[in-house]
Amino acid sequence: MQTWEIIILSFSGLGIFNSLALAIYLHISRRSSPYRNIFLQIILIAFALQVAHALLELFQIGFSLDIGHLYLLGVYFQGPSMYLFILTTLYPGKRIWPTRLLIHYLPWLIIALFPYDFDNSGLKETIAVYLVGIQYLVYILISIKPYLEVRRRFRENDKKFYLVNYLFPAFALLWLVYPFSGIAAVNYQIVESILHAAFLYYLIFLKIKEQKPEKDKYKFSKVNETESQNVFSEVSAVITEKELYLDPDITLVKLARKVNVSVNVLSQAINQNSDSNFRDFINNFRIQKAQQEIVSKTSKGFTIASVAYDCGFNSLSAFNRAFKKLTGQTPSAFIKANR
Repeated sequence: MQTWEIIILSFSGLGIFNSLALAIYLHISRRSSPYRNIFLQIILIAFALQVAHALLELFQIGFSLDIGHLYLLGVYFQGPSMYLFILTTLYPGKRIWPTRLLIHYLPWLIIALFPYDFDNSGLKETIAVYLVGIQYLVYILISIKPYLEVRRRFRENDKKFYLVNYLFPAFALLWLVYPFSGIAAVNYQIVESILHAAFLYYLIFLKIKEQKPEKDKYKFSKVNETESQNVFSEVSAVITEKELYLDPDITLVKLARKVNVSVNVLSQAINQNSDSNFRDFINNFRIQKAQQEIVSKTSKGFTIASVAYDCGFNSLSAFNRAFKKLTGQTPSAFIKANR
């Protein structure tokens, strides 16, 4: 094996390993929004699959196997995952399951798993390959609007948008690989494995750096990360079971008494594990409840104000602001979409 081959194999192989390790860590740690974590994990796995496919082709490994599906599953899932990752970062309470998941994933899953013969490419195989670049570009374009809102909030010093703010431009730039792949003098598999592995390294770097402010904030705390996660899980379970969020006068102090922990420990647990402050944390439960109420009452007469007060809000204006912040749409728009 030549030196350049060893370098490419080592660089790309480590990129695959580290991305899968981070995906596993995100699954185990269960930090921040669960949907946000899921979409980030899919991005990591999708890019790892694409790099793995490039390496398999480059080094003529596994050619007795049908590995075309490996490539298509990787590339087709990148665009939808990035788009939904941005949305769930921007609007943690946005309804994703089942409509959005089916719309953004099912068609591409069907196309990717359709029988192909890439060794003897015909019209079907050509369309599948060209569709990769088109689909990627479409998802870049529809992600621009929510991304601009992310940039605005990040510039207002909202640190939870750090990862998306710096990741999406690199993701968009990678699209250039597709139109220029046909005219590149270098083997396409080399370009693909190096650039996409570099993207994985960049994502991992951003993810590690994203955690630093939170860790520094509590670096002198006596409560370690595991204890913080346990408190957060307990608090979330109690709030859900007893519907404490329906109390319009609920405060951090009251909630701390309910779960028998100190105010500082509770505040740390919420900040570290939900990427939000106490008010947004409680409002997220309220908005989810409101969405359920609206869906169940679409055939009955009701007012937005009645739903707001029933779900623990003191005023209609506060409900409207929280609903738009967490879901990206007004209550009226949500009602119209669910009729």
